[in-house]
Amino acid sequence: MTQFFAGVKKEILELLKTYRIIAFVGGFVFISILNPILIWLLPKFAQSLEIEGVALFVFTQEHALASFLSECFQTGLLVMLISMTRAAGGDQKNKTCILPITLGFKKETYIYSKFAVYPVFAFFITLITFFIAYAVSYPLFAIKVNLFDIAPNLIAICVLISFSAILVLAMGCITGRGGISAASVILLFMFLEPILNVLQINHYNPLALARIAREVVNYHTIEQQIELVASVGITFAISALLIILTTKIFKNKHITS
Repeated sequence: MTQFFAGVKKEILELLKTYRIIAFVGGFVFISILNPILIWLLPKFAQSLEIEGVALFVFTQEHALASFLSECFQTGLLVMLISMTRAAGGDQKNKTCILPITLGFKKETYIYSKFAVYPVFAFFITLITFFIAYAVSYPLFAIKVNLFDIAPNLIAICVLISFSAILVLAMGCITGRGGISAASVILLFMFLEPILNVLQINHYNPLALARIAREVVNYHTIEQQIELVASVGITFAISALLIILTTKIFKNKHITS
C-alpha cells in the first residue's frame, strides 16, 4: 500500500511538473468556454450574412451543451490522449521506468498507480468543465436546461473520457509505444463510432456513450435509461479487464536498460 501511494504521488508530480497539465486541462476549459459563446453568436453572425435559415433558428442552452459534449469527445479527447503519451508507454521508450523498478518498485504497483491517476483525473476534469460550460451558457440563452435533465449525458461523457484514458494507458503500457497507442485510440473512436451509428448498432458498448452524451435531455424513457446503465456497466467491466490484462502483461515484460 505504501508503494501504491508513492506511485500515485509520482504520477501526479510528473503530470503537474510538465506542460502536459496545461494541455490536459487547458483544452477542456477552452472548449467549455468557447463552444457556448460560438453557439450564442451563430444566429447573430448568420443574420449579418443574411443567412435566413440559421438566423431565424432559435438556439437554446441545450444546443450549446450538445456542442460542448460533441467537441469534448473530439478535440478534448485528442488533447488528452496526446498529453498522456509519456505515461502510456513513453516512460518505457525513454527508460524512465527502469530506475524505480530496479530499486524494488513492483511492476504491478507501477501500473496500478497510472490507472489510479489519469482516468480519475480525466473524469473530474470532464465533470468540472461541463459545469463551466453550463455556467457560461446559462445567461446567454433564454431557454434553459435543467441540470437533472442532463445528468445522463454528464455521466455518459465522464465515463467515456475516463475509459479513453484507460484504453490508451493499457495499449501504451503493453506495447511501450505511447504515441502510436494514442493515435490508434483516436482513429478507433473517429471511424468506428460513426460507422456503428450509421449501421444503427451502436448500443450497449463504450462508444454508445458518445451518442448518449450528445442527445441532451432526451434520456427519460425506461429503455433509454436501461441502455445508459448497461453501457456504463459494460464500460466498467471492460475497463477492469483491461487493467488486469495490462498489469499481467507488464509484470512479465522484460524491460532492458
